[in-house]
Amino acid sequence: MINLYLFFFFCLSFSVIVDPGGNLLGLKEFFFFLTFISGLVLVKRIPSVIMVIYIFIGLLFPVYGLLLGCIVGEYFSIEYGMMYLKAFLFISLILVSFEYGMSIGRIFSITSLLIIPITLILWCLVGEFSEMASKAYPRDIVVISRRSFGPLLIDPCIFYKTSPLLLFGLSYLCSKKQNILTGVLLVAGFLAMFVSGTRANLFSVVLLYIYFFWVRLKKHAGLKRLFIIGIFLFGILLLPYLMNEVFFNDNEPSLDTKTQLIDSYIQYWNNNTLLFLFGSGLGSGIPTDVRGIEYLLEPTYFELIRFWGVILAPVTFSFLLFVPFFFFYMSHKSSAFVNGKYLFVAYLLYVFIEIPSNPLLMSSTGMIVYVVALSSSFQIYQNKSKLKYSSIYD
Repeated sequence: MINLYLFFFFCLSFSVIVDPGGNLLGLKEFFFFLTFISGLVLVKRIPSVIMVIYIFIGLLFPVYGLLLGCIVGEYFSIEYGMMYLKAFLFISLILVSFEYGMSIGRIFSITSLLIIPITLILWCLVGEFSEMASKAYPRDIVVISRRSFGPLLIDPCIFYKTSPLLLFGLSYLCSKKQNILTGVLLVAGFLAMFVSGTRANLFSVVLLYIYFFWVRLKKHAGLKRLFIIGIFLFGILLLPYLMNEVFFNDNEPSLDTKTQLIDSYIQYWNNNTLLFLFGSGLGSGIPTDVRGIEYLLEPTYFELIRFWGVILAPVTFSFLLFVPFFFFYMSHKSSAFVNGKYLFVAYLLYVFIEIPSNPLLMSSTGMIVYVVALSSSFQIYQNKSKLKYSSIYD
């Protein structure tokens, strides 16, 4: 029966990674239901009271947010409100996954590697950016554009909406013994993140590879010193130029758009101080100078403040992001943490580099990522003195 549960979870992972908008396959809810039901059959012990209370509080957040949106009525859309409510319901999977966190973490990570062939095949098929090419594919799944980072032009850019999740698959590969296949996948994964044309993807994958390369050098003091010197020289000679061109170039349209969006937040809250304090709720819209009325914007942490207010936003932030880190931290010296460390590293980069400029967190896909992180970290915490693994960290 456990194999059936894991198979359904694989199908769910496939659906949310390959079809995040639900317009190609439309199977997310179906496989969510099958995963939940098969998980209920497998439950061997009742979840702890703390876990049940935690899930209950987690489901209260969207209900409160939706009611707040209805009451405040600031450009309110019931369609968007229900979309958020449905996304948060995916958190309930934690009730049937906390005993299998490491298994579903591995399945999710391996499934995310499908983003590599999808991105690279599209990159080859499109060949060169054009308005026709950008309209040929559903924008809720993939965005095709042309981007430049300083003197470097990427044409076309293929940004698959779930490409940040590739961090989990690449982190999993980095933690394993290397062979020709993993080497090819790591190179192809870097290329897929590169042609996505986003700074967050590029920055996070570079940090990921640097970290694991550093880990592998721990038994080679001489090479580690050379690596430190190389990074130091790179930081002095090239990093300032690259940071200026890639992150602070005034001629870059996406940076200009983000700046205008942040200005829209500030103007919105200046005119509505109470909404800044208490939030405008899920389903509420915000007027922007660059896009008109919008219901979901890229600066995720600004969105948390907009939805729940500056008073409750830190609580929501802690619930959605920091609880898995707590369980990981409480187990980081145990043998059980060793095989799950790749999930911790990937989730760290996902939370602090990818999510600040990507609305993925507030979707059903983002909630599945959260279920994976919380379930795996909780299982490691529960079994921290029982499991023994071997990996590159030994």
